[in-house]
Amino acid sequence: MAQTLVLVLVLFASLLVGTWYIQWYLYTTINSKKGIAECYKGIGTFFFYKSDRNKAIEYYQKSVAISEEINDEKAKATGQRRDQVNAVNA
Repeated sequence: MAQTLVLVLVLFASLLVGTWYIQWYLYTTINSKKGIAECYKGIGTFFFYKSDRNKAIEYYQKSVAISEEINDEKAKATGQRRDQVNAVNA
């Protein structure tokens, strides 16, 4: 029973990160940097909860870089992406 639950959770997590990658591809195709940054944030969050801090940091930093590049006021005002990077580094 426990193994089945773990398998279901792993499959669900794979679908979740797969969804982010599909969105990333679509946003890349239409060159939506804000959308790409959101996808990187989602992928980073996935890896954070999967306890893969190095991958989480990598994607959070990509998200922060794009947000700063496009001057995303909402992301800067909340400090959300920077806080995520700092939380992972702590």
